[in-house]
Amino acid sequence: MLNISTLEAHHLTNNPENDTQPNWVKSTTYDPAGESIVCTSNRDENPEIYRMKTDGTDQVNLTQNPANDALAKGSPDGSLIVFTTDRDENQEVYSMRIDGANPTNLTNNPAGDFGPC
Repeated sequence: MLNISTLEAHHLTNNPENDTQPNWVKSTTYDPAGESIVCTSNRDENPEIYRMKTDGTDQVNLTQNPANDALAKGSPDGSLIVFTTDRDENQEVYSMRIDGANPTNLTNNPAGDFGPC
C-alpha cells in the first residue's frame, strides 16, 4: 500500500506465493472503518479470494474451494463481492456476501464469463 501523503510503501501481505488483483471494498459490515481489501492469493496452492483490513491485518480466505477463484470486486453498497470462478467447470461470475457466505452463480452459459465489474 502507498501512503499518498508520505509516498511511503507498506507490504500488506508477506508469503511466498502470489497475492494479486487487489481491490477496495467499502463496507461497514466487515470493518467499522468502512473499508477493506479483497485480492486473489495462491497461498493455498490454488487461486482463492482473500479479504483483509486496509492495514493488511485479519486476512481471511473467503472462497475455500478447489476451483480457481479470482478477480474479486466489491458491490457499490459493500454488501457483496463478485468474482470469477471455474467451480462449474467453466469460467462464471459469482457473488458472495462480504463474509464469504452464500456463493451464488450469476452467469450460467457455455461461454467463459470473467472480469466482473
